[in-house]
Amino acid sequence: MMLPAQPANSPTPPPAAAEVMTRPMPEKKRHLPDEVEANLKNQILAKWYPRAVDDTGGGFFQNYNDNWSPGRAGAKAIAYESRLPWAVAQAAMRFPEQAAMYSAAARHGLNFLANKIWDQTNGGFFWNVDDNGNAPFGRGGIDGGTKQASGNGFAIYVAAAVFQLTKDLAALDLAKKGFLWYDSCGLDAVSGGWWPHVNNDGTPVHGAKSDAWTECYHQFRALLNVSARLRHLAEQTK
Repeated sequence: MMLPAQPANSPTPPPAAAEVMTRPMPEKKRHLPDEVEANLKNQILAKWYPRAVDDTGGGFFQNYNDNWSPGRAGAKAIAYESRLPWAVAQAAMRFPEQAAMYSAAARHGLNFLANKIWDQTNGGFFWNVDDNGNAPFGRGGIDGGTKQASGNGFAIYVAAAVFQLTKDLAALDLAKKGFLWYDSCGLDAVSGGWWPHVNNDGTPVHGAKSDAWTECYHQFRALLNVSARLRHLAEQTK
């Protein structure tokens, strides 16, 4: 079957990405990069750091009210407790004038991951802990009784990012330890793929291995982040 001829007034195809990136920015938009960076520094980083640092319980406070007063407490989840030290590690490398404060917050977050969220008995990172870093038992609400591929992935790439910033071998060791632990128990050697959840002792939680939400969004993203960080580690530790 022949395809119909293109009409004479068909729209021009969009330019290639490389061409767009090399075009001069229009005068009216040249201020945007500076505005975006100022917003990042003043309305995001300055609001969260060092305000979110929990000097008593460890890690970072997670909830705030409209006026930035502390919100509800009760749990600290690995996704949040990983993303904040990752973000502040990037900020320390981006904004050297505040690198000391940002680096201290990144180390603070890594210590919480290593000493509280990491299971000192069985290995692996818990999905969540309470405000003082104690892992809950059983399966109720947010489940702290199991460990998840995505959560462990978050912690691994954060440890690698903190190592990139600080060259602290403790961060490198945590990244290696986290990767080797989930690699030893999270890979399904029979049917292939990864177990999205394992029990505290590393045995798989049998059932639906995945659904469209967890596999495409959480697991793939975690694996992509980890693979990128492992490449960085390989380059830094040659």
